[in-house]
Amino acid sequence: MKANVIYWLIGLGIILSFLMPSCNSSRKIDPNAIMMDTITNYYVFKENGEKVTGIVEEKSKMYGIQDSVTLRRVFKEGILIESNVFYADGKVYLKGYFDPQKINFINKMEQFTPEGDLVLVEEYDLLGRNVKRIRYYGSDSTEISLSNYTNNTVTITSYKNNLPRVELVCAMQDGFIVKVNKTYSFDKNGDRITPAIDKLEVLENKTGFYRVWNEESREYEYHPMVILKMKNITPYSLDEDIFVSAAFVMEGEDIGTYYSVFNRPDSPLASGLARQVYVTCNGVTWYSASAIKKAQVKCQIEINGNPYKEVEIANEVLTSNMIQ
Repeated sequence: MKANVIYWLIGLGIILSFLMPSCNSSRKIDPNAIMMDTITNYYVFKENGEKVTGIVEEKSKMYGIQDSVTLRRVFKEGILIESNVFYADGKVYLKGYFDPQKINFINKMEQFTPEGDLVLVEEYDLLGRNVKRIRYYGSDSTEISLSNYTNNTVTITSYKNNLPRVELVCAMQDGFIVKVNKTYSFDKNGDRITPAIDKLEVLENKTGFYRVWNEESREYEYHPMVILKMKNITPYSLDEDIFVSAAFVMEGEDIGTYYSVFNRPDSPLASGLARQVYVTCNGVTWYSASAIKKAQVKCQIEINGNPYKEVEIANEVLTSNMIQ
């Protein structure tokens, strides 16, 4: 899903790159001769500052299309009133629509197949952010994604055949999604399934370097470890698989992601009870207690794929894999 979210953003950036920059009379205009006035938002000629009226056409290559496409933009008195992209045979590939209340602002885009079938519709808010995305898969299947922006967070809910399918709560920075904070699934009736992370309370966590005796080398080894003590805060026993993953990073280098089982349906954690789980980074080894004093290791903890928190591994020796 994360990969889908990243592909959607890259595709949107490509589309907006031609729809937002600049195309009514039959006058043909060199695309390099015009620009957008950043104060008025009108398109003007670079040479004299006059508002642009005419047509700008240019050839371009677009990802996923073998032949060059034609970008055609129509301007009237400095306002972009039409912006389309055409396949090599002249059929419409992309069609842009504009908000009459805001100069040179696109509020909807449609995408078509080479056969002329509508496959994608995207709508944008006044800040240019995608708020609705509809993808058509033939006549019997439709997928809709709705995005709701609040402060530095966007919630993206995907629907298929009018039923919610998945919901992502993502952190944003400078207008881009930087992290998926939480993922929600839905059952066949469209009811949200509470994720495991919302059923648990982390009572305590402890980190350090776990000391183990290596019989073969006859010496102690030290491995980064994180221990969690979590309580079932639901009124029922947990009858699902729950895994804890830990992605370890040392001085900017990924040194491995490791997993541990916290709960199984055949050994459910009863309501109100707590249980401990530990995750060890076995891919990197330190060989003395003094060496770990200089180690700089961090760990991103997730519960069934939902981020819990990032912690720094304490530079201290652990002699037990339990919180005492």
